[in-house]
Formats: sequence, structure tokens, C-alpha cells
Amino acid sequence: MTEAWVTLATSDGYAVGALVLAHSLRVQGTTRKLHCMITTSVSQQLREELAATFDAISIVDVLDSGDTANLRLISRPELGVTFTKIHCWRLTQYTKCVFLDADCLVLQNPDELFDHDELSAVADIGWPDCFNSGVFVYRPSEQTYLDILNFALEHGSFDGGDQGLLNQFFKGWRDKPPAFRLPFIYNMTSGAIYTYLAAYKKYASQVKIVHFLGPIKPWQQLPSDVHFSEHLAYWWSLFRSRLSSSIATSHVSSPRSSPSTQRTTELIFSRTPPSATVSTTIATSTTTTISASTPFTSNEVTSTYGRRSTPAIPSHRGLPDPFRMRVFRCVPPTYEAWRPLRHPPTHLAQQMAVFSLGPTVQLCDLNAACSEIPGVAFEGDQSSAPTDEERMRAWEVGHPDYLGADAYENIQKAIDHALE
Repeated sequence: MTEAWVTLATSDGYAVGALVLAHSLRVQGTTRKLHCMITTSVSQQLREELAATFDAISIVDVLDSGDTANLRLISRPELGVTFTKIHCWRLTQYTKCVFLDADCLVLQNPDELFDHDELSAVADIGWPDCFNSGVFVYRPSEQTYLDILNFALEHGSFDGGDQGLLNQFFKGWRDKPPAFRLPFIYNMTSGAIYTYLAAYKKYASQVKIVHFLGPIKPWQQLPSDVHFSEHLAYWWSLFRSRLSSSIATSHVSSPRSSPSTQRTTELIFSRTPPSATVSTTIATSTTTTISASTPFTSNEVTSTYGRRSTPAIPSHRGLPDPFRMRVFRCVPPTYEAWRPLRHPPTHLAQQMAVFSLGPTVQLCDLNAACSEIPGVAFEGDQSSAPTDEERMRAWEVGHPDYLGADAYENIQKAIDHALE
């Protein structure tokens, strides 16, 4: 009986993600095979790296198949990416598989997932009656593949992607026994750390798979976001120790700057033309200014999960050592020093002037004019005063007349009058 972890790489970026995912599984001591499906858009260099890392790879190309169902799919190009993912059901050389999106990262050995049956998955954080298709247990079957494909051609997907399609096809998932509803620790979306910090602090040590949802992926940033920096740090430590010597830096983005003491280095951004060299700043705990030619020394660091990184990337690769910075657990920002603005920003003052003083008052005289307003009465032409409807509209768009009729003292007067 052969079981496997399966993932999909549709581009060079996702290929890098798949490689880090594979290494995270190896580090945790998985006993299952690793299989990566790729599309023709993955470059030859990364195909070779994937072949060397995974136990098997397979190319998913709709145009290479001549069966009737695939030919029908050509008339539904919007289902192309979805079709690519459901090819995982064609891997019938395995008896059971767990699919992982390439933007996942394994923190602890999750081999026990293979004890579950099809279709087992974690509830989606946005709509818990649906499952998230980033991690799911399934049994490869050519018949299931054809059934899903024909269902897709007939019904499409309610969200335009594979998650909507699979939730429609496995529509009874919500009412299945608890064994099919996997705990959140097997697919912890990165945004959950911010939305429920207290729960994360309590259960973080149990998390086994983290899923980097959202438009910005780990290979496009360094651990500069305080809300999930420890996971980004571990992702990058695996990249540095396992892949940096064989993967060109053009396949990953340069780090984003962080507020802190800074050092300067020259980097090539993957989002700019290959010939464009730009300067960026990286947060660090020193005040030294370092150029790209400055050699970096070995700097081991222990991650939250107890693994140690290897020496830094050689300086000629143009990528600075991100692990000289300290990585902290999630701490929400505080706003104890916040105070209301004494004077509104110019663009807001202009909009407020429209609702409070009429178009005849010049912006430069706004503060002086407001200081002359006795109570809630307006000086000048009363015909220019806003109507109740205009004032309500101003409140709805977030621009109350704080300097005029909606000033605090006027609101207090209205409350006192209502209570008399």
C-alpha cells in the first residue's frame, strides 16, 4: 500500500513553494512518498530541482490529452486552473493521498492524516460550512476524476476556483461524521493569527500545517510582518539551508523594508526588469550601513520550532541574510499615544468645508471661520448650510463636521437637551 503527499506547481514561484514544502515534510520525518504535479509553465531548472527533491513528478497538460472530457474543457477556459488541480485524482499508483497547496508549510509531522478517509478537510475560516481545499485527504480514482470533471463542465464553480467546485461535488461534507472535519491545526491560515490572537497564543504549539493564504506568498517577502513572522522566518530558513545554493534568486522576491534601524543593500527585485537594480532597506539590530559587496558571516539561529538554520547565503547571490533580525511572537500594535488630530488633513478639511461652511469660505480661513461659530449657529448665508440629508451623508462616508455642527460640545448639548 503506497500513500503520498501531493502538491501542484503552476509557475516558478509556486515551484519554489513546493520545494520548501517538500523539505518541511522531510525535516519532520514523514514516511510517505512526495509527488509534485507541474504545468508546462515551470522552467527547466526548477523541474530538475523538483525531480531531485520529490519522489515523483508528473506534468499536467490539457492539450496532451485526447479524451472527450478534456476536449470539452477547452470550451471552458475559465476552468483551466481548476482542471489542473483535480488531476490529483489520476495518481492511481497511490492508494491514498493528502493534497497540500504549494503555499503550505509543515511545522510538525502530520502523517496521521492518512488515517482519515476521503474527503477529509479543514473548515474554511471564511465560511465554516465549506472546507478549505488547501489541505484534504482523498483516494485517487480515475472514475472520481471523470465524475468531478463532468460535474465541472456542467455546473462550473461557484467561486471560480477548485474550492467552490470541490465543495459542490462533495456537498455532503458538512453533515459527515467528525472524522471528516479535520482540526484547524492541519490547515491554519496565516490570517487567523491576527483575527484571534489569544487562541493562537494558546494553541500555536499544536499547529502542524500553516497555510499562507492571500496574494503575497512567502517567496515574495521576508519575515517583516509581525503577525506571522515566525512562520515566514522558518520558511526562509528552509529555503536558505536547502535551496539557496541551487535556486536563482530571480525566482524569489527581495525582502520588504521594515521599520527599525536600517542597513542598505543593492538587490534585484523579481518584480522589476532583470536589468533594474534598486536599493531597499532591511530591518536589523545594528546601525551599520552594509553594501551588497560586504561578505556575510555564518549566523545560525534557532526557530520557534527548534530547528537551526545553516550559514547565510553567499554575498554574490545578492540576497542579504534576513536572520540577523530578531523574530518575535505575535504582539498586536498598541495605540496608547494616539490623540485626535488638532487640525484635519487638507483633503478632509476641503470635504468638511463643503458640508459646514459652504463653497464661499476659502480653505486657508477654515480654522478662523470655525472659531467664530457660536454654538451650532453658522455665520453668513444660511442658505449654504447643509441640509439634514447632506449631514447624514457626510456621517455615512466618515466625514462628520467635527469643527462645526458636529463638534463635541454641540453633540453634548443635544444629548443634554434630550435628557431634560
